[in-house]
Amino acid sequence: MSVQSDAAASAGASADSRKPHQLGQPVLLRDAEVALWFVEPGAFEAPLGQNPGAQLLILRRGEIALGVDSPSLAEGDLLLLRGAHPSWLWARDHSHLLTLTVPEAVLNDVIDLPIDEPMTINGPTLLSRSVTAFLVELSSGAEEPLSAIDRYSLERFVQEMISALVLNRVQLTSPPKQRDLLTTARSAIAARCTDPLLDATAVAEDCNVSVRTLERVLAESGTSPRHEIRRARIEYAVSLLRNADYDPLGIDQIAAHAQFSNGSSLARAMRAEGYPPPPRQVRLQRRDNPEHR
Repeated sequence: MSVQSDAAASAGASADSRKPHQLGQPVLLRDAEVALWFVEPGAFEAPLGQNPGAQLLILRRGEIALGVDSPSLAEGDLLLLRGAHPSWLWARDHSHLLTLTVPEAVLNDVIDLPIDEPMTINGPTLLSRSVTAFLVELSSGAEEPLSAIDRYSLERFVQEMISALVLNRVQLTSPPKQRDLLTTARSAIAARCTDPLLDATAVAEDCNVSVRTLERVLAESGTSPRHEIRRARIEYAVSLLRNADYDPLGIDQIAAHAQFSNGSSLARAMRAEGYPPPPRQVRLQRRDNPEHR
Protein backbone atom coordinates (compact mmCIF):
# COMPACT_ATOMS: atom_id res chain seq x y z
CA MET A 1 0.00 0.00 0.00
CA SER A 2 1.44 3.33 -1.02
CA VAL A 3 0.97 6.22 1.37
CA GLN A 4 2.62 8.81 -0.83
CA SER A 5 0.36 10.94 -3.04
CA ASP A 6 1.04 14.15 -4.96
CA ALA A 7 -1.91 15.85 -3.31
CA ALA A 8 -0.79 14.89 0.17
CA ALA A 9 2.81 15.81 -0.49
CA SER A 10 1.98 19.23 -1.88
CA ALA A 11 -0.46 19.91 0.94
CA GLY A 12 2.08 18.95 3.53
CA ALA A 13 4.87 20.94 1.91
CA SER A 14 2.79 24.11 1.72
CA ALA A 15 1.12 24.09 5.12
CA ASP A 16 3.65 24.54 7.91
CA SER A 17 0.82 25.10 10.40
CA ARG A 18 -0.18 21.48 9.87
CA LYS A 19 3.08 20.15 11.15
CA PRO A 20 2.53 18.01 14.25
CA HIS A 21 3.07 19.78 17.57
CA GLN A 22 4.73 17.88 20.38
CA LEU A 23 2.80 18.03 23.64
CA GLY A 24 5.13 18.42 26.57
CA GLN A 25 8.52 16.78 26.88
CA PRO A 26 9.27 13.36 25.40
CA VAL A 27 10.40 10.51 27.61
CA LEU A 28 13.96 9.64 26.58
CA LEU A 29 15.20 6.22 27.62
CA ARG A 30 18.47 4.80 26.31
CA ASP A 31 17.67 4.56 22.61
CA ALA A 32 13.88 4.67 22.70
CA GLU A 33 11.62 7.72 22.88
CA VAL A 34 7.95 8.10 23.86
CA ALA A 35 6.11 11.28 22.92
CA LEU A 36 2.63 12.81 22.59
CA TRP A 37 1.59 14.84 19.52
CA PHE A 38 -1.23 17.07 18.29
CA VAL A 39 -1.97 17.16 14.55
CA GLU A 40 -4.22 19.63 12.73
CA PRO A 41 -6.31 18.50 9.72
CA GLY A 42 -4.26 18.02 6.54
CA ALA A 43 -1.22 16.12 5.32
CA PHE A 44 1.70 15.54 7.63
CA GLU A 45 5.00 13.72 7.39
CA ALA A 46 5.86 10.71 9.53
CA PRO A 47 7.74 9.33 11.42
CA LEU A 48 7.37 12.17 13.91
CA GLY A 49 10.30 13.73 15.74
CA GLN A 50 14.03 13.83 15.06
CA ASN A 51 15.14 10.40 16.26
CA PRO A 52 15.68 7.88 13.46
CA GLY A 53 14.35 4.37 13.78
CA ALA A 54 11.15 2.35 13.69
CA GLN A 55 8.14 4.23 15.03
CA LEU A 56 4.92 2.89 16.48
CA LEU A 57 2.18 5.49 16.06
CA ILE A 58 -0.97 5.12 18.18
CA LEU A 59 -4.11 7.11 17.36
CA ARG A 60 -5.47 8.31 20.69
CA ARG A 61 -8.12 10.70 19.39
CA GLY A 62 -9.24 12.04 16.03
CA GLU A 63 -9.04 10.58 12.54
CA ILE A 64 -6.04 9.85 10.33
CA ALA A 65 -5.54 7.82 7.16
CA LEU A 66 -2.68 6.51 5.03
CA GLY A 67 -3.72 8.84 2.23
CA VAL A 68 -6.43 11.19 1.01
CA ASP A 69 -8.60 8.37 -0.37
CA SER A 70 -7.67 5.68 2.14
CA PRO A 71 -9.88 4.39 4.96
CA SER A 72 -9.37 6.05 8.32
CA LEU A 73 -7.67 4.36 11.21
CA ALA A 74 -9.91 3.87 14.23
CA GLU A 75 -9.03 5.28 17.62
CA GLY A 76 -6.79 2.76 19.31
CA ASP A 77 -5.35 1.47 16.02
CA LEU A 78 -1.57 1.32 15.70
CA LEU A 79 0.66 2.03 12.73
CA LEU A 80 4.26 0.88 12.39
CA LEU A 81 6.54 3.04 10.25
CA ARG A 82 10.02 1.94 9.19
CA GLY A 83 12.71 2.90 6.72
CA ALA A 84 14.67 5.98 5.80
CA HIS A 85 11.99 7.43 3.52
CA PRO A 86 9.19 9.40 5.21
CA SER A 87 5.52 8.60 4.68
CA TRP A 88 2.74 11.11 4.19
CA LEU A 89 -0.31 10.61 6.40
CA TRP A 90 -3.58 12.50 6.31
CA ALA A 91 -5.35 13.92 9.36
CA ARG A 92 -9.08 14.27 8.70
CA ASP A 93 -9.69 15.87 12.07
CA HIS A 94 -7.75 17.38 14.94
CA SER A 95 -5.90 14.33 16.22
CA HIS A 96 -3.82 13.26 19.21
CA LEU A 97 -1.07 10.70 18.64
CA LEU A 98 1.25 8.74 20.89
CA THR A 99 4.54 7.54 19.43
CA LEU A 100 7.18 5.04 20.45
CA THR A 101 10.44 5.22 18.51
CA VAL A 102 13.04 2.44 18.79
CA PRO A 103 16.18 1.58 16.80
CA GLU A 104 15.54 -0.32 13.56
CA ALA A 105 17.76 -3.13 14.86
CA VAL A 106 15.12 -4.01 17.47
CA LEU A 107 12.74 -5.25 14.78
CA ASN A 108 15.49 -6.59 12.54
CA ASP A 109 16.22 -9.06 15.33
CA VAL A 110 12.57 -10.06 15.64
CA ILE A 111 11.33 -10.80 12.16
CA ASP A 112 11.97 -9.95 8.52
CA LEU A 113 9.61 -7.11 7.58
CA PRO A 114 9.26 -4.81 4.57
CA ILE A 115 11.26 -1.69 5.32
CA ASP A 116 9.31 1.06 3.55
CA GLU A 117 5.77 -0.30 3.89
CA PRO A 118 3.66 0.91 6.84
CA MET A 119 2.05 -1.86 8.86
CA THR A 120 -1.35 -1.32 10.45
CA ILE A 121 -2.04 -3.12 13.71
CA ASN A 122 -5.79 -2.95 14.01
CA GLY A 123 -7.30 -3.33 17.40
CA PRO A 124 -7.96 -2.88 20.05
CA THR A 125 -6.73 -6.21 21.41
CA LEU A 126 -5.74 -6.91 24.98
CA LEU A 127 -2.09 -6.68 23.96
CA SER A 128 -2.47 -3.39 22.08
CA ARG A 129 -4.59 -1.88 24.86
CA SER A 130 -2.01 -2.91 27.44
CA VAL A 131 0.85 -1.47 25.40
CA THR A 132 -1.05 1.78 24.88
CA ALA A 133 -1.91 2.08 28.58
CA PHE A 134 1.72 1.51 29.55
CA LEU A 135 3.02 4.10 27.07
CA VAL A 136 0.42 6.66 28.16
CA GLU A 137 1.48 6.20 31.77
CA LEU A 138 5.14 6.37 30.78
CA SER A 139 4.60 9.59 28.80
CA SER A 140 3.01 11.24 31.84
CA GLY A 141 6.27 10.89 33.76
CA ALA A 142 8.50 12.82 31.36
CA GLU A 143 9.83 15.07 34.12
CA GLU A 144 10.49 12.34 36.68
CA PRO A 145 14.16 11.46 37.22
CA LEU A 146 15.25 8.05 35.97
CA SER A 147 18.24 6.06 37.12
CA ALA A 148 20.41 4.22 34.63
CA ILE A 149 18.78 0.93 35.55
CA ASP A 150 15.32 2.55 35.26
CA ARG A 151 16.14 3.60 31.71
CA TYR A 152 17.57 0.23 30.75
CA SER A 153 14.65 -1.72 32.24
CA LEU A 154 12.04 0.52 30.63
CA GLU A 155 13.94 0.27 27.35
CA ARG A 156 13.69 -3.53 27.55
CA PHE A 157 9.98 -3.31 28.30
CA VAL A 158 9.16 -1.11 25.32
CA GLN A 159 11.37 -3.11 22.97
CA GLU A 160 9.67 -6.33 24.01
CA MET A 161 6.26 -4.68 23.66
CA ILE A 162 6.78 -3.46 20.10
CA SER A 163 8.37 -6.77 19.16
CA ALA A 164 5.40 -8.69 20.55
CA LEU A 165 2.91 -6.46 18.73
CA VAL A 166 4.64 -6.93 15.39
CA LEU A 167 5.25 -10.63 15.85
CA ASN A 168 1.62 -11.20 16.87
CA ARG A 169 0.36 -9.19 13.88
CA VAL A 170 2.50 -11.21 11.46
CA GLN A 171 1.49 -14.54 12.98
CA LEU A 172 -2.22 -13.72 12.87
CA THR A 173 -2.16 -12.64 9.24
CA SER A 174 0.31 -15.11 7.75
CA PRO A 175 1.14 -18.34 9.61
CA PRO A 176 4.76 -19.26 8.89
CA LYS A 177 5.71 -21.68 6.16
CA GLN A 178 7.99 -24.45 7.29
CA ARG A 179 11.00 -22.99 5.54
CA ASP A 180 10.52 -19.82 7.60
CA LEU A 181 9.77 -21.58 10.87
CA LEU A 182 13.33 -21.46 12.21
CA THR A 183 13.45 -17.68 11.77
CA THR A 184 9.99 -17.26 13.24
CA ALA A 185 10.81 -19.47 16.22
CA ARG A 186 14.00 -17.53 16.92
CA SER A 187 12.01 -14.30 16.70
CA ALA A 188 9.44 -15.55 19.20
CA ILE A 189 12.19 -16.74 21.55
CA ALA A 190 14.08 -13.45 21.31
CA ALA A 191 10.93 -11.56 22.26
CA ARG A 192 10.33 -13.78 25.32
CA CYS A 193 13.76 -15.02 26.36
CA THR A 194 13.38 -13.67 29.91
CA ASP A 195 10.02 -15.40 30.41
CA PRO A 196 10.54 -18.22 32.98
CA LEU A 197 7.64 -20.16 31.41
CA LEU A 198 9.15 -20.17 27.93
CA ASP A 199 9.48 -23.71 26.59
CA ALA A 200 8.91 -25.67 23.38
CA THR A 201 5.13 -25.62 23.87
CA ALA A 202 5.06 -21.84 24.28
CA VAL A 203 7.25 -21.32 21.22
CA ALA A 204 5.07 -23.64 19.14
CA GLU A 205 1.96 -21.72 20.21
CA ASP A 206 3.60 -18.43 19.24
CA CYS A 207 4.44 -19.91 15.81
CA ASN A 208 0.97 -21.43 15.26
CA VAL A 209 2.39 -24.93 14.80
CA SER A 210 2.47 -28.13 16.83
CA VAL A 211 5.39 -28.93 19.12
CA ARG A 212 6.14 -31.94 16.95
CA THR A 213 6.38 -29.79 13.81
CA LEU A 214 8.53 -27.23 15.57
CA GLU A 215 10.96 -29.87 16.84
CA ARG A 216 11.16 -31.59 13.45
CA VAL A 217 11.85 -28.41 11.48
CA LEU A 218 14.46 -27.20 13.98
CA ALA A 219 16.09 -30.64 14.01
CA GLU A 220 16.50 -30.39 10.23
CA SER A 221 18.64 -27.31 10.92
CA GLY A 222 20.64 -29.08 13.61
CA THR A 223 19.02 -27.36 16.57
CA SER A 224 16.12 -27.67 19.01
CA PRO A 225 13.72 -25.41 20.92
CA ARG A 226 15.66 -25.98 24.13
CA HIS A 227 18.95 -25.08 22.47
CA GLU A 228 17.52 -21.93 20.87
CA ILE A 229 16.03 -20.78 24.17
CA ARG A 230 19.34 -21.31 25.95
CA ARG A 231 21.23 -19.49 23.20
CA ALA A 232 18.88 -16.49 23.34
CA ARG A 233 19.20 -16.29 27.13
CA ILE A 234 22.98 -16.42 26.91
CA GLU A 235 22.98 -13.59 24.38
CA TYR A 236 20.73 -11.57 26.68
CA ALA A 237 23.03 -12.20 29.67
CA VAL A 238 26.09 -11.22 27.63
CA SER A 239 24.36 -7.99 26.57
CA LEU A 240 23.88 -7.12 30.26
CA LEU A 241 27.49 -7.97 31.09
CA ARG A 242 28.64 -5.63 28.32
CA ASN A 243 26.40 -2.83 29.56
CA ALA A 244 27.95 -0.47 32.11
CA ASP A 245 24.52 0.36 33.53
CA TYR A 246 24.37 -3.17 34.95
CA ASP A 247 27.74 -3.03 36.72
CA PRO A 248 25.99 -2.68 40.14
CA LEU A 249 24.54 -6.17 39.61
CA GLY A 250 26.58 -9.23 40.45
CA ILE A 251 27.07 -12.15 38.07
CA ASP A 252 24.49 -14.24 39.93
CA GLN A 253 21.92 -11.44 39.60
CA ILE A 254 22.53 -11.10 35.87
CA ALA A 255 22.26 -14.86 35.51
CA ALA A 256 18.90 -14.73 37.30
CA HIS A 257 17.68 -12.00 34.91
CA ALA A 258 18.50 -14.35 32.05
CA GLN A 259 16.74 -17.30 33.73
CA PHE A 260 19.86 -19.17 34.87
CA SER A 261 20.03 -20.49 38.41
CA ASN A 262 23.35 -18.80 39.19
CA GLY A 263 26.58 -17.51 37.67
CA SER A 264 28.10 -20.98 37.47
CA SER A 265 25.12 -22.25 35.50
CA LEU A 266 25.47 -19.30 33.11
CA ALA A 267 29.20 -19.97 32.73
CA ARG A 268 28.57 -23.62 31.86
CA ALA A 269 25.96 -22.65 29.30
CA MET A 270 28.33 -20.11 27.75
CA ARG A 271 31.07 -22.71 27.44
CA ALA A 272 28.65 -25.13 25.82
CA GLU A 273 27.71 -22.43 23.28
CA GLY A 274 31.32 -21.65 22.46
CA TYR A 275 31.77 -18.41 24.44
CA PRO A 276 35.45 -18.71 25.47
CA PRO A 277 35.52 -16.09 28.24
CA PRO A 278 33.46 -16.72 31.40
CA PRO A 279 30.89 -14.10 32.50
CA ARG A 280 33.29 -12.17 34.72
CA GLN A 281 35.83 -11.98 31.90
CA VAL A 282 33.19 -10.65 29.49
CA ARG A 283 32.58 -7.77 31.88
CA LEU A 284 36.29 -7.10 32.33
CA GLN A 285 36.85 -7.08 28.56
CA ARG A 286 34.20 -4.42 28.21
CA ARG A 287 35.83 -2.27 30.88
CA ASP A 288 39.27 -2.66 29.33
CA ASN A 289 38.22 -2.32 25.69
CA PRO A 290 35.94 0.58 24.65
CA GLU A 291 34.88 -1.38 21.56
CA HIS A 292 32.97 -3.79 23.80
CA ARG A 293 30.99 -1.06 25.54
